Amino acid sequence: MQKTGTSFKELMVAEALSLSLQFYDGLGRSIQQTKVESSDTVIVNKDLYDELGRKAISIKSSRISVDDVKDIFSYLNDYITNGNLGGSIWSDQPIEGDILKFHPKDKGYPFARVIFESSPLSRPFREGGQGLDYAITGDNPHTSKITYGLNTNEGPFLFKLPKGKYLVKTEIDANGVQTIIYFDSKGRTIGTVVKDGLGEGKDFITSKVYDQFGNGIASIPPKYYTSNAKKNA
Repeated sequence: MQKTGTSFKELMVAEALSLSLQFYDGLGRSIQQTKVESSDTVIVNKDLYDELGRKAISIKSSRISVDDVKDIFSYLNDYITNGNLGGSIWSDQPIEGDILKFHPKDKGYPFARVIFESSPLSRPFREGGQGLDYAITGDNPHTSKITYGLNTNEGPFLFKLPKGKYLVKTEIDANGVQTIIYFDSKGRTIGTVVKDGLGEGKDFITSKVYDQFGNGIASIPPKYYTSNAKKNA
């Protein structure tokens, strides 16, 4: 008599399975991510897009339980009620909706925001952090401000840079620290200067050297520049 039975070519055993849900808008952009944390709680993340479809607002994660909403696995329509284009959140106003009860310490600003320049390059020129103290609200000084231009000098690096040939990105962060980054025509970082980055008026300076094929062949550390500055003092 022929024996019958079941055989396995491959057996997989899984532990600590994770489950997440993604919700998309009509353009295929992710507008809500829900990750299951336990049998009765989920972590919700959400992004908002500006009029040109750029991700401009990143909402702080929220832990939501079955006691907070009827269905924790559904799209949360009332989670943010002023996030549509034209909503007050785009005019530097606090967020509105059920999200407020999950982040009371942020005083209406449980999100980070990026404002882009109105040019085809769409480069960010102002960035705000989470919480009222670091939010983009009018002339709040505790936000990051970014400007772009060409180098007006030869730079402080080992090799002198021809004037007007390198892109310079200058960022002043929420704490007032100024960082200047130099790029070549291919977008590679040539050097970075953090003003007063070493204290006592001394700048933190690093630079990179590339070969003719664009491969990085050397990194000049801050120690070189500080030592050289002492010799020239």
